Amino acid sequence: GGTAVNWACCLRTPSYVKEEWAAKHGLKAFADGTFDASLDAVCSRIGVTSEGVAHSKNNELLAQACEKLGYPCSVAPQNMADVGPLAPGAHFIGSGDRFGLKQSTPETFLKDAATAVVPASFADRCYVEQVLHKGGVAQGVRCRIVGADGASEHTLIVNAPKVVVSCGSLNSPALLLRSGLANSNRQIGKNLRLHPVSGVVGIMPNDVAIWRGAPMTLVSDVVAKGPVGDNYGAKLECPLLLPGIASSVTPWKDGAAFKDRMLDYKRLFSMIVLTRDKGSGEVRIDKEGTPRLYYKVGEHDLKSLADGVEKALRLVEAAGAESILMAHELTPLPLPPQSDPKARAAELEKIIAQTRQFGFPSYRAPLFSAHQMGTCRMGSDPQSSVVKPTCESWECSGLYVVDASTFPTSSGANPMVTILGIAHMAAQGMKKQGATSTRDELALGIVGRRRANVTPSCWALCLRAWRGACMSWFQKGISLRTP
Repeated sequence: GGTAVNWACCLRTPSYVKEEWAAKHGLKAFADGTFDASLDAVCSRIGVTSEGVAHSKNNELLAQACEKLGYPCSVAPQNMADVGPLAPGAHFIGSGDRFGLKQSTPETFLKDAATAVVPASFADRCYVEQVLHKGGVAQGVRCRIVGADGASEHTLIVNAPKVVVSCGSLNSPALLLRSGLANSNRQIGKNLRLHPVSGVVGIMPNDVAIWRGAPMTLVSDVVAKGPVGDNYGAKLECPLLLPGIASSVTPWKDGAAFKDRMLDYKRLFSMIVLTRDKGSGEVRIDKEGTPRLYYKVGEHDLKSLADGVEKALRLVEAAGAESILMAHELTPLPLPPQSDPKARAAELEKIIAQTRQFGFPSYRAPLFSAHQMGTCRMGSDPQSSVVKPTCESWECSGLYVVDASTFPTSSGANPMVTILGIAHMAAQGMKKQGATSTRDELALGIVGRRRANVTPSCWALCLRAWRGACMSWFQKGISLRTP
């Protein structure tokens, strides 16, 4: 979900998700256009486009199969500098992006912060142990940082009136819990959502060369409404599938069978079923303060996964696959040739029935997650949320959480753009609050100047110095990160 490993897929927050967050969680900004304006701003900065997007052979097979079956299929907007067919390293953008093709945070927002008039400061190889606070007010952070020699470790204290935690949905709640917040409503770490993922792979008669071209440029919402029509369903997408990833998800029977499967790598047509989970889990910390996850896929989400897998199986067959690979099957499932459509259709229905019957038993049917969300939920009710609609903590003034952990529910779409939009929206609120503080300080300064008979020129110098300090702590605050 983060911009470093994101596959350049930039899906905006679905309208039904925004409506749910506004109606059920009191977050008016998601319905009144405020959040949409922030989405527009961040999409503009990272160069999101759906125009002229070239599709890999893997994505083309998805489009052709969807057209054949009458399933919806649309372009997934991209944030690559080059979306054409010859973009260098396009399929490797989740594994280093050595060509600088993807407009990730280091290429955009962090570069902006580093080159600002008052540049941000960055602390590398730095582990934030605790947020410092007193009397319900944030005071800064205590960190461990590796010295210039690459070995020695030092304590770093950053004093700041505003602290922005952006550690992700696993480490943000862990940091808050380590910091000794009261957690009076017991909500820190709750509401963990994971977007459970299953995969379906077809072995095609001809080469697909999945490593050529951008990985995820199309998406189908054929099962997005979910089993009961409440918009807790799934999306069908094409994944990034480099040899290391492919080998790690290939079921192990024996060495010879594994080599046979990897020899089929160039002919793989791969899809994932990404589920918008309705159920949730929890993040807790152990005695060392390390986050521990507790999550079990709920019955609704298992049904949603099964529906998505069925549609993926039908797409693989429609694309012309010779056989089907699934994570819980030790060997490929052969399909009769396309010249025998009756036998092929019968075998497909048999595979679908067997797959539904098998289900997703723990430790026997692998599931995956790339998106963690929801553990510091945003909301208007302090009893059911961790942060306010502004992303500021209910329990600690000046402490903000700005990442996917603030999601009230799972987003039902690849969450990167939603995260950036929330961050932009929160930053605008902080800037407005800073401007208000400046006016208040100015009023107090004028009163003080009259009493102390400070000259106007001297006051102007003091004001400029104060504004510089204000910009410094603000930019340093928003650049605070933990690994």
